[in-house]
Amino acid sequence: MRIEAMSVYRIALTLNDPLRTATGTHSIRDVVLVRAESDGESGWGENVATAESFYVAEHAASSIPMMVDAVIPSILAHDVARPEDVATLLQDIDGFEMAKYGVEMAVTDVWLRQKSRSLASYIGATQTQINAGVVVGLYDSLTELERIVQGYVADGYKRIKIKIAPGHDVEVVRAVRGVVGSQIALQVDANRAYTANDISHLKLLDEFDLQFIEQPFGVDAFVEHALLAKSIDTPVCLDESVITLHDLHIAIEEKACTFVNIKPARVGSMFLAISMYEKCIEHGLVPWCGGMLESGIGRAAVLAFAGLPGFTITHDLSASERYFAHDVTAPFELLHGQLTVPEGPGIGVRPLESVIKTAELLAHVTR
Repeated sequence: MRIEAMSVYRIALTLNDPLRTATGTHSIRDVVLVRAESDGESGWGENVATAESFYVAEHAASSIPMMVDAVIPSILAHDVARPEDVATLLQDIDGFEMAKYGVEMAVTDVWLRQKSRSLASYIGATQTQINAGVVVGLYDSLTELERIVQGYVADGYKRIKIKIAPGHDVEVVRAVRGVVGSQIALQVDANRAYTANDISHLKLLDEFDLQFIEQPFGVDAFVEHALLAKSIDTPVCLDESVITLHDLHIAIEEKACTFVNIKPARVGSMFLAISMYEKCIEHGLVPWCGGMLESGIGRAAVLAFAGLPGFTITHDLSASERYFAHDVTAPFELLHGQLTVPEGPGIGVRPLESVIKTAELLAHVTR
């Protein structure tokens, strides 16, 4: 397949409820969409890098120029036989996984549309309905937090994950467990806010029957996570620590976790994410799929990934209205606590024409 041109658009969306974590607060989502054109067809992807480096080092101010000046030209310089080839074509570019993923998804979308085949069917997804989970940020008021959580339970979400940080942990978890009861899975995410000196404190979370504690320590703290896993009853999940297959190998060797949060955008490729998912299952770890505040474009692709048969726990995938008053696509809606995996060609959705007409065109690169 010959990609003839690629365009990059930016649309500013305001989050319905700002997401506050241990590393910062997300209030505005600058949605960056990528369109690939080939033989009269087009495909779409999303670069989910945030405005600042809250989560990983890559952020929009660095990711977008790299995508325009290096990633896209690397694709336009070659023909693409299949979507899996994109990662190989980009392997000499160090880092910038979110830029690579956005471009790979646009190329994958147009390739599959030309073949009238869905992403879900192409990667072997078998689940058509995905149980929806929701992430709740930090709040200074426990009363406000309890109100927010009660609303999500009433909406039908199957699992609640709450952000924690030093000074906002044990009492916060106690309050939320009191709201959701014992029938709803509860997780906590620390976003690297603790150190190994906090292990005895984190053990206090054992009383709440959590599904896991996610990324309590730093990115490279595999040994410390392994020590935590031996010291507490609550299982440990890694997220930011696992970007490459090598990272996953270290986590396995060190016995640093039981769960692994796999985000295709964070690892830079849908197909690398699938390889990591397979490696987790092979070694007895539990993989699951996290979210990156995606618009409907990014969410469609991640829902296809979440449909793979080996996923067994609820993902960080929520309805569009959890995030935005108006999504860039037709909204993904919650029905009986589930989201539907798109079945149409490619990722199964396109941006609304009204959205693209008002979007800021950042770049148009031709072959």
